[in-house]
Amino acid sequence: MCRAHGDCLFGVLSPYKEVATFLIALCIVGVSLCFITSSDLGSYVDGILAANGMRSPSLAQKIFWALTAGAVAIHSSS
Repeated sequence: MCRAHGDCLFGVLSPYKEVATFLIALCIVGVSLCFITSSDLGSYVDGILAANGMRSPSLAQKIFWALTAGAVAIHSSS
């Protein structure tokens, strides 16, 4: 059966009718946590590099890099 790329997860979980909703929610939470922690780590590393290797860059720098990376991601997806 041919499915759109985004529907593959739902096709895999569809046989588990009783717990499919829970498993889908669990997958969404897991993927969200993965993206959030990856973005946080990327902002931290960018802050370190921008601060010439200082181990704890300022919060303003980390927020700047997080917003910049988010803006690039939004722009490149459209």
